[in-house]
This record gives sequence, structure tokens and C-alpha cells, in this order.
Amino acid sequence: MNRLLLPLILSLIIAGCGRKGPLLPPEALVPAEVSSLAVQQKGEELQIIWSAPGKEKSGRPLKDLAGFRLQKREVRGDSSDCAACGESWLLLKTVDLDTPDPAGRSNGTFIYRDRVPAGAASQYRLLAYSRSGGVSSPATSKIITMQPALAPPALTLTVLPGSIGASLAFTPPKGGTLKGYNIYRRTPDAPMPVIPYAAAPQSGAWEDKQVSFDRSYLYAATALVAIGGEIVESSPSAEASILFSLQELR
Repeated sequence: MNRLLLPLILSLIIAGCGRKGPLLPPEALVPAEVSSLAVQQKGEELQIIWSAPGKEKSGRPLKDLAGFRLQKREVRGDSSDCAACGESWLLLKTVDLDTPDPAGRSNGTFIYRDRVPAGAASQYRLLAYSRSGGVSSPATSKIITMQPALAPPALTLTVLPGSIGASLAFTPPKGGTLKGYNIYRRTPDAPMPVIPYAAAPQSGAWEDKQVSFDRSYLYAATALVAIGGEIVESSPSAEASILFSLQELR
């Protein structure tokens, strides 16, 4: 073999060693930013709600999501307030994808409840992280000020010929405007879901037609009130139970 060609061949062999495929860009294993972060008051708590991202930052399907890091800062509203300062954000909770407790989960939607005193302003941000070590860019919520908790609405249930009817009543506080109601439903062998079952209008009249004869259902309701530019959800009513059965003919 030509002595001049030997060094070239050896260098090509060495350069090819260890390569098992195309190099991946740095963002390939990083989860995409959570795009659905929302914060809303319910009763005496703030509910932080989000859905898991389904893609990597690169746009490829995300297959190794491990969980989330929820951070919080208290908004002081003076010259010392700094949203851009890392030390302003404290880790509130790490939420594991497979065992999210104490965060609630309904399919791909997560809810974490945070107790905040009335009048306090808070802001939250969320980072998704993968099992391979990638961490997403932070998703940041709007600033929300805690309002005094609203009393629950009154809930009355009635068996109708083909449905269960609900009658709701609520008097909003001064400066608040009633926007409607959230309905929560469960069966006796299931916990009350964290996501509302349905929405009821301001009139307070609502029917549940997705029911089966000779089956019991439990309902709770909350009022939705606009206060200071925010929608505040009241404390839930006491659960009301009803059996959907054939009515007697008279």
C-alpha cells in the first residue's frame, strides 16, 4: 500500500469510531414550553392548572416527560419587586408525572392548589423536565390577587322525565358580576372530579341528560363571579345526591 495513503485511511477510521447516528441538536431532548398554564381562584385557594406538553422543543414527539417544577413568587408591588430575578422565584412543588399527588390529575390536565391570604398578589411559573435531563423554558402566569372567598351557591335537584334538573341561586358581592356556574358530578363509587362536569348559565337553570335510570348521582356547584378583572370561583356547595328513576304517573 502507498505509504502516503496509509495515514489518511487511519485518520478516517479513527474519526468514524464512536458515531452511532446523526448528531442531535441541543433542543432535541428538551420538552416544549407548557402553553396552557392558568391560575384561577376557587374558594379559599388558587388553582394552578396546566396540560402536559406533547412535543420536544425541536417539534418531535415528547416520549420521556418526567414531571414539572412549579415555582412561585410573591408580588410585592414596590421598587424591590423583580420578576426577572432568579432569587424571586421559589420552588413550590415538584410534580411527578406518574404520581402527581398532591396535584390532582384528570387525563392530561393537572391542578395544584395553593393557599394564599386574601389581598396577596402571586405569580407562578412552570418548567417541564424529561427523564434524560432536559428542562423546558418557563411558562409564566399572569399576576393574580387573592380575593375574599365567596360563599357557595344554593343547589336544588329535581328528577325530570328524561333528565335531572338543577336550580342554582347566588347573590354576588358588591362590585362583582355573576357570570354563571360550574357543575361537578360524580357517582357514589367515585371521587368528585377536579375538572367541572358542565357549565350552567347565569339563570341558574340546567339539565343533565347524560343519566341512566335507577342510578344515583351526586352534584356540587360553584358560582363564577367577575371581580376586579378576574373570574373568581366560589366555594363549592354541599353535595346533593339524587336517584334518577321513573316517575310515578298520576
